[in-house]
Amino acid sequence: MTGARRLQDAGRRPSGGTDLCAAPAAAFGFAGRKGTLAVGADADCVLIDPALSRVVTPDLIHSKMKRTALEGQRLSGWPVLTTLRGQVIAENGALVQSGGGRFLPGPGLKA
Repeated sequence: MTGARRLQDAGRRPSGGTDLCAAPAAAFGFAGRKGTLAVGADADCVLIDPALSRVVTPDLIHSKMKRTALEGQRLSGWPVLTTLRGQVIAENGALVQSGGGRFLPGPGLKA
């Protein structure tokens, strides 16, 4: 099953796909703060259009690292809205504001 198909199937469930995030968040010790849409959680969210397809190019990757192993591949399921701590930081492929991410130490790690 492809990643896009898993996202499409997850989006049809009542959980809205949040179950795709809860297990990794718990595995890294962030349950309750990450991987959930709940009061008190960080409110980080990415809305994906599973029908949207793009060929990966460096200008599509909003990262300091402009190289990717996926360059040249056509992928389905692209983000259309990204929020960080409840603020929109990207919409329809364009950065709206700087993300301002923060390092969160997991169990056994120091900031």
